[in-house]
Amino acid sequence: MTNTRTTDVELLERRLLIIIREFSIRRGSGGRGRWNGGDGIVRDWECRVPLTFSIISERRVRRPHGMKGGEPGAAGRNFWVQRTEGGTYKWIQLPPRGLVEMGAGDRCVVHKPSGGGWGVPDETQQEDGSAEDRTDAAQNSAQEPRATGSYHNFLAAQAEVS
Repeated sequence: MTNTRTTDVELLERRLLIIIREFSIRRGSGGRGRWNGGDGIVRDWECRVPLTFSIISERRVRRPHGMKGGEPGAAGRNFWVQRTEGGTYKWIQLPPRGLVEMGAGDRCVVHKPSGGGWGVPDETQQEDGSAEDRTDAAQNSAQEPRATGSYHNFLAAQAEVS
């Protein structure tokens, strides 16, 4: 399986002999900074039949670095969760690149790395990354929501008809 980064869970389960047990954000994994790094994600695939899993990943040994005094983000980790005869699970850490023959009921769990923070963390910043006062960022913001892509094209076509 390739290019599964943003493929819909329903599509993966329909095309492949796997069950997606988890696809979630790794809350709090981003590096702290004036602007925190983005959180990574967790992917957990369960094999319905014996399968060969191939994994090619980065940032498993060295954590994603922070910039301008920001802290590094969390490193990624890959696991083979092997189902034992007693019905329990044995967690085996996998290298960044490899090939694993998995049995039915085995799982591949991938913790994707997060981004490093940018800038020195504020003294007002709490452990969860929130800050009491972010007025300077809000005042400098020039973003306005607007329609883009196919929705924008739809609206433009409707405006031409009227």
